[in-house]
Amino acid sequence: MSPHSLQLDKLLLFGDSITEFAYDLLPQDSTATQFAFGPALQNSYTRRLDVVQRGFSGYNSKWALKLLPKILEYEDTPGTKVQLATVFFGTNDAVFEGMQKVPLDDYIANMRQIIQLLKERDIRVVVIGLAKHDADNWNPRKPQDVEQGVLRSNERSCEYNKALEELTVELDVAFVNLYKAFDNYSGDWRDLLIDGVHFTGEGYKIMYAEVLDSIRSKYPEWAPESVPYRLPYWRDFELQQFESKLGEWLN
Repeated sequence: MSPHSLQLDKLLLFGDSITEFAYDLLPQDSTATQFAFGPALQNSYTRRLDVVQRGFSGYNSKWALKLLPKILEYEDTPGTKVQLATVFFGTNDAVFEGMQKVPLDDYIANMRQIIQLLKERDIRVVVIGLAKHDADNWNPRKPQDVEQGVLRSNERSCEYNKALEELTVELDVAFVNLYKAFDNYSGDWRDLLIDGVHFTGEGYKIMYAEVLDSIRSKYPEWAPESVPYRLPYWRDFELQQFESKLGEWLN
């Protein structure tokens, strides 16, 4: 697309509550604004791509698979194509009990279909793996879930994460290993989780860095610095020249 076009292609953020909350500058239990993944990504792609957030709190891969065709029908349109998509499901699938639970084999089958639906439209996929879980923080907040056996564990997250990474290798798409990134955090990884599941600003900062690293590695032509900046910088022109050129560009 011409660098003078005001029709911007898109980067789709598709996921569960961690994606839904990715624009929240003042998350729960916080008293000061924090880093937010969504605005940071939008800033990186300013005048390059529009970032479209489609996060659905509590959803699992089974329900996501039902949503995706309709989302793509609305968002992946001529002139404003989805070029990149992050896919982040699994935190809810990996619960031990409850209606969100999706067995591992079914989870991988669902994620395979989600990835393939995106690839069929020539969308570059960045799959985000499950992060760590702090049960000591989460369980006291959800006594009813605990009573019903709706529990998570890091061992189970690792199992889903490993299978998901293997799928991304098979399908040749980018993978963000958040579990490993949280493990490698220089401080206490529990500080990356605001409630044991959802991220603090510092957790989202790691996710942001890992997603951009994966794009630069797997799809370098869609890294922010590689996507054409729409309309030239105004200081590069004299006033009369700029106004004349602007009229030409917009016709």
